[in-house]
Formats: sequence, structure tokens, C-alpha cells
Amino acid sequence: FLYLTLSLVFLSSNLTSQQSVVSLDPKVSAALRESGDFQKREQLSSALESAQRALKLSKNTYCEECYRQIVNLQLEMDLPKDAADSAGAWAARATSPKEKAAAEYLSARALVLSDRQKHDEKQLERADRILRQASLDDPSDPAIHLLDGRVLALMKKESDARVQFAA
Repeated sequence: FLYLTLSLVFLSSNLTSQQSVVSLDPKVSAALRESGDFQKREQLSSALESAQRALKLSKNTYCEECYRQIVNLQLEMDLPKDAADSAGAWAARATSPKEKAAAEYLSARALVLSDRQKHDEKQLERADRILRQASLDDPSDPAIHLLDGRVLALMKKESDARVQFAA
């Protein structure tokens, strides 16, 4: 169930990134389109390289779409530690609370996926802290509360988890 929930949120965030590529510098947009094309052909390493190139090309401007594409590809490639780091960098540069919350959500999601590979209570605690900040940035996002409830349940904090599920 957790995997299904995380996958649905991943897909919705991926669709959002494709919609706003138009407003970027043409070179950045081209690199992101190339990344999307590679992703459709399941050439994920090439897609990631193109997305990272787009981020570099954006230089002094902020590129939300670049960060989102990089994080989503790293998650799809089963690189949760890289995804957590990239999402953390994105959250640090986010220009709105809602966008910061989206980056924080993906960072925490990556930590949860990493925990599935190798259990580490500290990663779950970090994910919980990140999700608490995300819920302050965007308290109306149910995905944040759902994931935090799952994290708290994994940490055996059932009463705290129930509060998040009810939020």
C-alpha cells in the first residue's frame, strides 16, 4: 500500500514538471525535453544526465523543473540517497512554501525508500523531521501527513501516526 501511494504521488509530480517546461530558457527547455524523451524510452541514465545538464544550463536562474526531474529520475532508478540529497538541495532553493514542501516530501520519501533497502532508525527520524517541516510549509497537503503517519508507524509510534493519518 505504501509503495502504491508513493507511486501515485510520484506520477502526479512528474506530470506537473512536464507542464511548466515552456517558461524556461530555450536551452534548458530543450535539455528537459530530451530528458523526458530518454525517460519515455526507458533510458534513465541518459535522462538523468540530460536533466542534470539542464540544471547546469540554468546557471544563475532557479529551475524547479530541473530539480523535480532529477529527483524523480533518481527515485525511478532506485537511487534514494541521491534523490534525498537532490531534493534537499531543491528545498533549500525553493521559492514558495508549497514548492519547498513538495521538495521536502520527495526528500523524506527517498529516505523511506532507502530505509526499505537497509533499515536505519536515524533515517526514519530524519524523514519525520523533514515531513514535520513540510507540513508547516503546506499544511493542507494530505500526502505529507499520510507519509509522516507511515514513517511514525515504522518507528512504532502508533499514537503519533494516528494523529497524522487523521490530519
